[in-house]
Amino acid sequence: MDKIMVVLCKHKGKLLIIGLAVCAAVFLYPRSRLESVVASPDGSYRLEYYDVSLLQWLMNRDKADPGFVRLYRNSGNQYMGESEVVDFFLGADPMWLMAQTGEVSVGRDIVFKGVPPVNAVGEVMKVPNPTAPAAE
Repeated sequence: MDKIMVVLCKHKGKLLIIGLAVCAAVFLYPRSRLESVVASPDGSYRLEYYDVSLLQWLMNRDKADPGFVRLYRNSGNQYMGESEVVDFFLGADPMWLMAQTGEVSVGRDIVFKGVPPVNAVGEVMKVPNPTAPAAE
């Protein structure tokens, strides 16, 4: 034990520099990386898929392929929301259900609710209410 302490004391400057470099790598580079972009069939919305940052990866090490998604409306580049970090291991295919339920789902874990459909002219319509009785 004494030999270990002597070695640590002898190289404490190097160990301090290495420790600071590791801290800087973790906390000064917290950026997530854009992996891909998928547009809705009508081109009115887009989903941006992101890989997690190193810090997020450390907090989600139980996931095989951690990532998150951001939803944007293309007209005006309006940010609509961001998901939590989920596991994309089993797939992350989008389902664009704006006209039916006002939702966009990604894989099995992510659902964006209250997403209004956009008509062919580009006007934002009301979010459909699936519990309302159908007009006859």
